[in-house]
Amino acid sequence: MSIPAYLEDHDGEHRLPLRPPGTREESHRTSAEESKSEHQTFFGTLKQTALELFDAGPINGPTDALEALKKIQRLQSSTEAAIAYIMADGVELVSESFNDLIATEQPHSADEEAEAAKSAACYGVDRGSEQIINSNFIAESSVALRESNRKVTKRMFHAKGLRHVCKNTLAALAAGEITAKAAHDIVKFCQDLSPEQISLMEQILLPMAKTAPDEAIYQRARRLHDRLNPDSAENRQKNALAARNVRIWNNEDGMATLQLHHSADVIHSINNSIKHVASQITDPKDSRTQAQVEADAFADVYLNGWPGTEGMPLKPRVSITIPAVEMLANPSRGLAELEGYGPIPIGVALKIAVDAPSFQRVLTDP
Repeated sequence: MSIPAYLEDHDGEHRLPLRPPGTREESHRTSAEESKSEHQTFFGTLKQTALELFDAGPINGPTDALEALKKIQRLQSSTEAAIAYIMADGVELVSESFNDLIATEQPHSADEEAEAAKSAACYGVDRGSEQIINSNFIAESSVALRESNRKVTKRMFHAKGLRHVCKNTLAALAAGEITAKAAHDIVKFCQDLSPEQISLMEQILLPMAKTAPDEAIYQRARRLHDRLNPDSAENRQKNALAARNVRIWNNEDGMATLQLHHSADVIHSINNSIKHVASQITDPKDSRTQAQVEADAFADVYLNGWPGTEGMPLKPRVSITIPAVEMLANPSRGLAELEGYGPIPIGVALKIAVDAPSFQRVLTDP
């Protein structure tokens, strides 16, 4: 049995500022010139890059190889933009066509109308609902793309986000200027934000995304989202903490996986403590790898208790940075920094700091 994603996916179209189906102007061209211009936007760079790769001929050295890789990366970005464009417009056109079909259908008899209403009430199915149309289009797209329904569902989320919300990001992706990963992360962290805040996110992130690694864009986007989100960091952390759980998956060859989903400070405390215990094992005859030692120490701790403590818990080991200005100005919305993780609510950081064995004070100019 395969292991599911490490973290549950809570992305959803309802968290993006999308207009209702049929009113998404981007998917409705008003003239042939506009259609031709959009076609050039989403397929021009793709065609040009593919031709450049083909015309370059065989690779004759490392320089040629690196240039080819750059072009392939640009080609991949343009392809992802084209897929997003087609999927977002495709499902919108299906919705529009279906509504037109319903409007032109012959009227049913009173008995047929009553039967249809009864079936709809019983099964809770509205054949013209956005959810039904979306699901059907995703199922058909899964066959066309030869990808799983779950993966194509994610594609649809990103497609609508790029086409109707993060338009500048889609344009940069189509031009091959940013990676698909960066574009998807920008959409992901635009959830729960207003159009004005999303515009600010794009202004800040897109120039970076043209040169910076994907991981840097992910981290910057996450921090911007935490600061711009109208819901306080404390409330978000409280709601997320309510979903804490322990899960287990059975794997092949007599193995299994245990996952603890908890607050970042708890997880990093456990991880750092396990590493500390593992570092105390210095037997030169021990042939285990560091990963094996840590795994065994983790298992021993929960089966037999912390070594040398008669079962008493070891003190958690974490480092946090608390900005004094934010703590004083607005502690309910301020953010501290948990080493190895990133931003956490200041309220959580202060609770951790209560039992801190030491403090290091650093004053800087804001």
